[in-house]
Amino acid sequence: MTVPCYSLDIRYLHTEFERQGVTGADMSTADGACPVCAAAMQPLVEVKSRNGTVVSKDICPACSYIQFRTLPSQAWIRNYYASRWDTSRSRPKSLDDDATAYQNSIDLLERHAAGRESRIFDLGAGYGVFLQRCKTEGYTHLTGIEASPRRAERCTDLGLAVTVATAETMADDPEIAARGPFDVVHSSHVVEHVYDLRATMAQMRRLLKPGGLAMIIVPNVMSENLLVVSQGIFHIRNFTPESLAHLFAVSGFEILEQNTGDGLEIVARMGDLPTAPPAPDAEAAARFRTAFAERLADELGIGTTVAANDGGACVFVSRPPRRHDVWHARRFPAFSKPWLLGILFGAAFSEAPVFGPQGRLWRLLDPRNLAFKLRRRFFGVGRLEIAASLQLDAGDQTGHPALTIRFPGATVPILLK
Repeated sequence: MTVPCYSLDIRYLHTEFERQGVTGADMSTADGACPVCAAAMQPLVEVKSRNGTVVSKDICPACSYIQFRTLPSQAWIRNYYASRWDTSRSRPKSLDDDATAYQNSIDLLERHAAGRESRIFDLGAGYGVFLQRCKTEGYTHLTGIEASPRRAERCTDLGLAVTVATAETMADDPEIAARGPFDVVHSSHVVEHVYDLRATMAQMRRLLKPGGLAMIIVPNVMSENLLVVSQGIFHIRNFTPESLAHLFAVSGFEILEQNTGDGLEIVARMGDLPTAPPAPDAEAAARFRTAFAERLADELGIGTTVAANDGGACVFVSRPPRRHDVWHARRFPAFSKPWLLGILFGAAFSEAPVFGPQGRLWRLLDPRNLAFKLRRRFFGVGRLEIAASLQLDAGDQTGHPALTIRFPGATVPILLK
């Protein structure tokens, strides 16, 4: 099968791994087998430097599951999530912020759970918003775990039975076991963060009673930012609809409902483990590679008809900027020159809220934050990521990444998202 291959020649690139100070000693390499179907993983995305690959993500050619080839230790990942998320809010999330929060999950419960007496377990309770919502809907047997001590403490303050634990060890906790077995295990945007997927699925089976339900929601990889998928630590694994369905099939679940949008929702009933693993969708990975390449071309502002080896400069944005012409053909406002932004702001920075529940007025004094808001307001673009030029190579890329990122490169425009 012929798949377009895109190369981004990078002037400078700070991957999320480099920003967080991950060294070689912190990294461990996966065994090369897909944790969903055990097939040998193949390269999908590689970020390279002069000294070789910095970070890479692989895809399973059998079931289309995606994950990093190398990762920091589980302890490092937990510390990273705690430092990034636990300190990012001036106050916890609350059901008072949005009384309709988790409406999709409540609708799934209404359609599939036996009734208000169902024992519900929340994998990744966060600040307890989902469990609070369940309580307002009349559900009475509510339990959960949360890896963040700060968030778990918030849940306890709200009177919720939430324990500090990880997905890989939750069924081993005597307090949790005493409250089970459970009719429903619910998880919303958590499974993409767990460190050991196989252990998590095994623990989920131990929590559920025979015939119990798993209601899992994860991001749809085709709705995520492509560069974040390639080098951001936020989601250490990515799912297509086919790979998520196959994960539950091989784990002994019968799928009752599956919905695909920006997120992937699945409701599955636990049964016996299969005596022989079911066959995955053989065309899923090929379809994903093609869609991945087409979307990359679209987001970079080119078409797949661009001639091979055309070194035309392009700009990556998460959505079209209001003044799209400004960001092409090297026509940039003075304040957006790479060298100037590099001096002022470094390679990247994050927006910090000024107004609203998490706002702080003193953040107006932060020039990086102010510049972010001005660019978002007037040009519709976000933070500086990398400087790059795009080269499109078409050909038979079987067994090779659909996207290779390498640096350094020639003089190129800014890449923003």
